[in-house]
Amino acid sequence: CGLNAIIQHETAHALGVYHEQSRTDRHLYVSIKTENIIAGKESNFAGNVPGYVSEYGIPYDFGSVMHYGRFSFSKNGNQTIVAFNNGFNKVMGQRNKLSFNDIKLINFKYCNSSCPTPINCQNGGYSNPNNCASCKCPLGFTGVLCGKYTTSPSTTCGNQFLTATTTPKTLKITGALNCYFLINTTSSYQVKLNVVTTNLPVSDPCFSGKGLEIKFKQDKTSTGINLCGVNKNQQIITESNSAIIHYVAGLATHNFTLTYVRA
Repeated sequence: CGLNAIIQHETAHALGVYHEQSRTDRHLYVSIKTENIIAGKESNFAGNVPGYVSEYGIPYDFGSVMHYGRFSFSKNGNQTIVAFNNGFNKVMGQRNKLSFNDIKLINFKYCNSSCPTPINCQNGGYSNPNNCASCKCPLGFTGVLCGKYTTSPSTTCGNQFLTATTTPKTLKITGALNCYFLINTTSSYQVKLNVVTTNLPVSDPCFSGKGLEIKFKQDKTSTGINLCGVNKNQQIITESNSAIIHYVAGLATHNFTLTYVRA
Protein backbone atom coordinates (compact mmCIF):
# COMPACT_ATOMS: atom_id res chain seq x y z
CA CYS A 1 0.00 0.00 0.00
CA GLY A 2 2.86 2.38 -0.71
CA LEU A 3 0.96 4.27 -3.40
CA ASN A 4 -1.60 6.87 -2.35
CA ALA A 5 -4.02 5.58 -4.97
CA ILE A 6 -3.86 2.05 -3.54
CA ILE A 7 -4.82 3.51 -0.17
CA GLN A 8 -7.60 5.41 -1.95
CA HIS A 9 -8.71 2.16 -3.63
CA GLU A 10 -8.99 0.29 -0.34
CA THR A 11 -10.62 3.25 1.41
CA ALA A 12 -13.22 3.40 -1.36
CA HIS A 13 -13.96 -0.28 -0.70
CA ALA A 14 -14.52 0.59 2.97
CA LEU A 15 -16.98 3.25 1.79
CA GLY A 16 -18.96 0.69 -0.17
CA VAL A 17 -17.49 1.20 -3.64
CA TYR A 18 -17.07 -1.94 -5.74
CA HIS A 19 -14.61 -2.74 -8.49
CA GLU A 20 -15.41 -0.96 -11.74
CA GLN A 21 -15.18 -4.15 -13.79
CA SER A 22 -17.87 -5.65 -11.53
CA ARG A 23 -20.53 -3.22 -12.74
CA THR A 24 -23.71 -4.74 -14.12
CA ASP A 25 -23.07 -3.08 -17.50
CA ARG A 26 -19.51 -4.35 -17.84
CA HIS A 27 -20.51 -6.68 -20.67
CA LEU A 28 -20.85 -3.60 -22.85
CA TYR A 29 -17.24 -2.55 -22.28
CA VAL A 30 -14.99 -5.47 -21.30
CA SER A 31 -14.63 -9.21 -21.57
CA ILE A 32 -13.42 -11.21 -18.55
CA LYS A 33 -11.05 -13.98 -19.64
CA THR A 34 -11.64 -16.55 -16.90
CA GLU A 35 -9.32 -19.04 -18.58
CA ASN A 36 -6.38 -16.74 -17.78
CA ILE A 37 -7.19 -16.10 -14.10
CA ILE A 38 -5.18 -17.73 -11.32
CA ALA A 39 -7.15 -20.57 -9.73
CA GLY A 40 -8.93 -19.38 -6.62
CA LYS A 41 -8.92 -15.71 -7.67
CA GLU A 42 -12.02 -15.85 -9.86
CA SER A 43 -14.15 -14.17 -7.19
CA ASN A 44 -12.23 -10.95 -7.75
CA PHE A 45 -13.93 -10.72 -11.14
CA ALA A 46 -17.47 -11.54 -10.06
CA GLY A 47 -20.13 -9.21 -11.39
CA ASN A 48 -22.47 -7.26 -9.14
CA VAL A 49 -26.02 -8.52 -8.66
CA PRO A 50 -28.42 -6.28 -10.65
CA GLY A 51 -30.27 -3.92 -8.32
CA TYR A 52 -27.89 -4.55 -5.41
CA VAL A 53 -25.40 -1.75 -6.13
CA SER A 54 -26.42 1.73 -7.28
CA GLU A 55 -24.19 3.39 -9.86
CA TYR A 56 -26.12 6.70 -9.63
CA GLY A 57 -26.23 7.07 -13.40
CA ILE A 58 -22.45 7.48 -13.55
CA PRO A 59 -20.98 5.95 -16.72
CA TYR A 60 -18.43 3.14 -16.88
CA ASP A 61 -14.96 4.57 -16.33
CA PHE A 62 -11.86 2.73 -17.57
CA GLY A 63 -9.72 5.24 -15.66
CA SER A 64 -11.35 4.53 -12.31
CA VAL A 65 -8.88 3.73 -9.54
CA MET A 66 -11.29 0.86 -8.78
CA HIS A 67 -10.66 -0.80 -12.16
CA TYR A 68 -8.33 -3.79 -12.32
CA GLY A 69 -5.53 -3.78 -14.87
CA ARG A 70 -5.56 -5.88 -17.99
CA PHE A 71 -3.19 -8.49 -16.51
CA SER A 72 -4.53 -8.57 -12.93
CA PHE A 73 -4.34 -12.09 -11.41
CA SER A 74 -3.11 -13.55 -14.69
CA LYS A 75 -1.69 -17.07 -14.46
CA ASN A 76 -0.09 -17.11 -17.88
CA GLY A 77 0.81 -13.56 -18.86
CA ASN A 78 -2.31 -13.13 -20.96
CA GLN A 79 -4.95 -10.49 -20.32
CA THR A 80 -7.65 -11.26 -17.79
CA ILE A 81 -9.66 -8.20 -18.83
CA VAL A 82 -9.93 -7.10 -22.45
CA ALA A 83 -11.54 -3.77 -23.35
CA PHE A 84 -13.69 -3.93 -26.47
CA ASN A 85 -12.25 -0.53 -27.42
CA ASN A 86 -8.56 -1.32 -27.70
CA GLY A 87 -7.64 2.26 -26.79
CA PHE A 88 -8.65 1.61 -23.19
CA ASN A 89 -6.58 -1.53 -22.60
CA LYS A 90 -3.61 0.48 -21.33
CA VAL A 91 -5.85 2.80 -19.27
CA MET A 92 -7.34 0.09 -17.04
CA GLY A 93 -5.63 -0.38 -13.68
CA GLN A 94 -4.15 3.08 -13.16
CA ARG A 95 -3.10 3.72 -9.57
CA ASN A 96 -2.21 7.39 -9.84
CA LYS A 97 -5.31 8.95 -8.27
CA LEU A 98 -9.08 8.74 -7.96
CA SER A 99 -10.85 9.62 -11.17
CA PHE A 100 -13.44 12.39 -11.33
CA ASN A 101 -16.22 9.79 -11.43
CA ASP A 102 -14.75 7.91 -8.44
CA ILE A 103 -15.07 11.08 -6.37
CA LYS A 104 -18.46 11.92 -7.86
CA LEU A 105 -19.79 8.46 -6.92
CA ILE A 106 -18.61 8.79 -3.31
CA ASN A 107 -20.18 12.25 -3.12
CA PHE A 108 -23.49 10.90 -4.41
CA LYS A 109 -23.37 8.12 -1.83
CA TYR A 110 -22.56 10.29 1.18
CA CYS A 111 -22.79 14.03 0.48
CA ASN A 112 -26.01 14.68 -1.44
CA SER A 113 -27.72 15.92 1.72
CA SER A 114 -25.04 18.63 2.07
CA CYS A 115 -26.80 20.62 -0.66
CA PRO A 116 -30.57 20.11 -0.28
CA THR A 117 -31.18 22.37 -3.29
CA PRO A 118 -28.50 21.46 -5.81
CA ILE A 119 -27.60 24.01 -8.45
CA ASN A 120 -27.74 23.28 -12.17
CA CYS A 121 -24.21 22.04 -12.81
CA GLN A 122 -23.34 21.58 -16.48
CA ASN A 123 -21.22 19.08 -18.39
CA GLY A 124 -21.51 16.38 -15.74
CA GLY A 125 -20.40 18.51 -12.82
CA TYR A 126 -21.95 18.07 -9.38
CA SER A 127 -22.72 20.32 -6.41
CA ASN A 128 -19.69 21.09 -4.28
CA PRO A 129 -20.62 19.79 -0.80
CA ASN A 130 -18.28 22.36 0.77
CA ASN A 131 -19.76 25.27 -1.18
CA CYS A 132 -23.27 24.63 -2.46
CA ALA A 133 -23.14 27.72 -4.67
CA SER A 134 -20.54 26.11 -6.93
CA CYS A 135 -19.89 22.89 -8.81
CA LYS A 136 -17.09 20.36 -9.02
CA CYS A 137 -16.13 20.04 -12.68
CA PRO A 138 -14.70 17.22 -14.81
CA LEU A 139 -11.39 17.61 -16.61
CA GLY A 140 -11.65 20.18 -19.37
CA PHE A 141 -14.37 22.29 -17.75
CA THR A 142 -14.35 25.11 -15.23
CA GLY A 143 -16.51 27.95 -13.91
CA VAL A 144 -19.09 28.12 -11.15
CA LEU A 145 -21.46 25.84 -13.11
CA CYS A 146 -18.80 24.02 -15.20
CA GLY A 147 -20.05 25.89 -18.24
CA LYS A 148 -16.65 27.11 -19.41
CA TYR A 149 -13.75 25.28 -21.01
CA THR A 150 -10.46 25.09 -19.15
CA THR A 151 -7.81 27.44 -20.52
CA SER A 152 -4.41 25.95 -21.32
CA PRO A 153 -1.99 26.58 -18.42
CA SER A 154 0.84 26.92 -20.95
CA THR A 155 0.76 30.08 -23.04
CA THR A 156 2.37 28.70 -26.20
CA CYS A 157 -0.18 25.99 -27.09
CA GLY A 158 -1.71 27.95 -29.93
CA ASN A 159 -5.39 28.14 -30.81
CA GLN A 160 -7.39 26.14 -28.27
CA PHE A 161 -10.69 26.03 -30.15
CA LEU A 162 -10.60 24.04 -33.38
CA THR A 163 -13.26 23.15 -35.93
CA ALA A 164 -13.43 19.90 -37.87
CA THR A 165 -14.63 20.29 -41.45
CA THR A 166 -14.67 18.00 -44.48
CA THR A 167 -11.02 18.94 -45.09
CA PRO A 168 -8.55 17.09 -42.81
CA LYS A 169 -6.51 19.34 -40.53
CA THR A 170 -3.44 18.65 -38.42
CA LEU A 171 -2.71 19.42 -34.78
CA LYS A 172 0.96 19.06 -33.84
CA ILE A 173 2.40 20.00 -30.46
CA THR A 174 5.97 19.62 -29.24
CA GLY A 175 7.61 20.34 -25.91
CA ALA A 176 7.13 20.51 -22.16
CA LEU A 177 3.63 21.94 -22.11
CA ASN A 178 0.19 21.64 -20.51
CA CYS A 179 -2.41 22.26 -23.21
CA TYR A 180 -6.16 21.85 -23.68
CA PHE A 181 -7.91 21.73 -27.05
CA LEU A 182 -11.57 21.53 -27.99
CA ILE A 183 -12.37 20.13 -31.43
CA ASN A 184 -15.95 20.81 -32.52
CA THR A 185 -17.96 20.14 -35.62
CA THR A 186 -21.55 20.61 -36.79
CA SER A 187 -24.02 19.24 -34.23
CA SER A 188 -25.33 16.43 -36.43
CA TYR A 189 -21.84 15.07 -37.21
CA GLN A 190 -18.93 13.45 -35.40
CA VAL A 191 -15.19 14.07 -35.37
CA LYS A 192 -12.77 11.49 -36.76
CA LEU A 193 -9.33 11.67 -35.17
CA ASN A 194 -6.17 9.89 -36.23
CA VAL A 195 -3.29 10.04 -33.77
CA VAL A 196 -0.54 9.83 -36.37
CA THR A 197 2.36 9.57 -33.93
CA THR A 198 3.30 10.29 -30.32
CA ASN A 199 6.48 10.47 -28.31
CA LEU A 200 5.16 10.91 -24.78
CA PRO A 201 6.10 10.17 -21.17
CA VAL A 202 6.22 6.41 -20.65
CA SER A 203 4.05 4.58 -18.12
CA ASP A 204 1.99 1.41 -17.95
CA PRO A 205 -0.86 1.83 -17.48
CA CYS A 206 -1.26 5.31 -18.96
CA PHE A 207 -3.15 7.79 -16.81
CA SER A 208 -4.83 11.17 -16.90
CA GLY A 209 -2.49 14.13 -16.51
CA LYS A 210 0.56 12.51 -18.13
CA GLY A 211 0.78 12.21 -21.89
CA LEU A 212 -2.22 12.69 -24.17
CA GLU A 213 -5.83 12.23 -23.12
CA ILE A 214 -8.62 12.26 -25.70
CA LYS A 215 -12.15 12.58 -24.34
CA PHE A 216 -14.32 11.38 -27.21
CA LYS A 217 -17.42 10.08 -25.45
CA GLN A 218 -20.65 12.05 -25.26
CA ASP A 219 -20.40 12.04 -21.45
CA LYS A 220 -17.18 13.94 -20.79
CA THR A 221 -17.00 12.91 -17.12
CA SER A 222 -15.47 9.56 -18.06
CA THR A 223 -11.72 9.22 -18.40
CA GLY A 224 -10.73 9.45 -22.04
CA ILE A 225 -8.28 7.31 -23.96
CA ASN A 226 -4.90 8.07 -22.41
CA LEU A 227 -1.87 7.63 -24.63
CA CYS A 228 1.69 7.46 -23.32
CA GLY A 229 5.00 6.45 -24.86
CA VAL A 230 5.08 5.79 -28.61
CA ASN A 231 1.85 5.34 -30.57
CA LYS A 232 1.10 5.33 -34.28
CA ASN A 233 -2.06 5.66 -36.35
CA GLN A 234 -4.65 5.26 -33.61
CA GLN A 235 -8.08 6.21 -34.91
CA ILE A 236 -10.89 7.52 -32.73
CA ILE A 237 -14.40 8.62 -33.70
CA THR A 238 -16.28 10.78 -31.23
CA GLU A 239 -19.71 9.81 -29.93
CA SER A 240 -20.90 13.41 -30.22
CA ASN A 241 -19.78 16.44 -32.20
CA SER A 242 -16.82 17.28 -29.96
CA ALA A 243 -13.59 16.03 -28.46
CA ILE A 244 -11.49 17.39 -25.61
CA ILE A 245 -7.72 16.93 -25.91
CA HIS A 246 -5.37 17.30 -22.94
CA TYR A 247 -1.59 17.16 -23.45
CA VAL A 248 0.84 17.11 -20.53
CA ALA A 249 4.54 16.48 -21.09
CA GLY A 250 7.75 17.36 -19.33
CA LEU A 251 10.50 17.19 -21.97
CA ALA A 252 11.31 19.34 -24.98
CA THR A 253 11.32 16.19 -27.14
CA HIS A 254 7.82 15.05 -26.19
CA ASN A 255 5.26 15.55 -28.94
CA PHE A 256 2.16 14.34 -30.73
CA THR A 257 0.64 14.74 -34.17
CA LEU A 258 -3.00 14.07 -34.95
CA THR A 259 -5.37 14.81 -37.78
CA TYR A 260 -9.06 15.60 -37.45
CA VAL A 261 -11.92 15.75 -39.90
CA ARG A 262 -15.71 15.84 -39.82
CA ALA A 263 -17.21 12.34 -39.95
